[in-house]
Amino acid sequence: MEERITAIDRAGHETLEFHTQACSALRDKLGVNIYGKPLFRVIRSDGRREYFGDKEGFGPKYAEFPQTWILERWHPPEHYGSKADWELADLGPWPRHGDYEIDHAFTGVEELSPYLIQFVCRALMMGRSTAPAARFSKIKEREDQAKAAEKERIRSIVRDAAHCLPGEMTTVPQNITDTPKGSSLKGHNNV
Repeated sequence: MEERITAIDRAGHETLEFHTQACSALRDKLGVNIYGKPLFRVIRSDGRREYFGDKEGFGPKYAEFPQTWILERWHPPEHYGSKADWELADLGPWPRHGDYEIDHAFTGVEELSPYLIQFVCRALMMGRSTAPAARFSKIKEREDQAKAAEKERIRSIVRDAAHCLPGEMTTVPQNITDTPKGSSLKGHNNV
């Protein structure tokens, strides 16, 4: 049986319906932010409001998911840029304590189990556990290692073949790609 509580934000703009059993489990298993609020929360989509500018005011944030349980993740204020940029773009009140954004919509699910929610949260966290810069750095490192391995393979082939060639060859260039064009290896064809 789902327990639900309803809360109205300080500005009175939204009425949030929380899935208390899920929120409690998420707080216990996945922790809280620096303000003591859960990193994840589960709410009904209908009550979540978003600022659309001075003329439009506030409207539904998750209109594309009517009457749906939404898993939201807390993001720190830095996620939203600087306060000056925020105000310049007329995005409404700057989220000085951060805010929650959608991570998953449980469409077609009537009753949620805390286990399902925890599973989804952990899967989402694992998928985002490595920052993009770190991922790109690892990709570049693998590419550099592959290039170095290929250069070493070529050097090895040249060393192995050098003793079979007629004439005298005393050294093999350390970096084949750095050998100037037009130069040769002691009387042998260019590599």
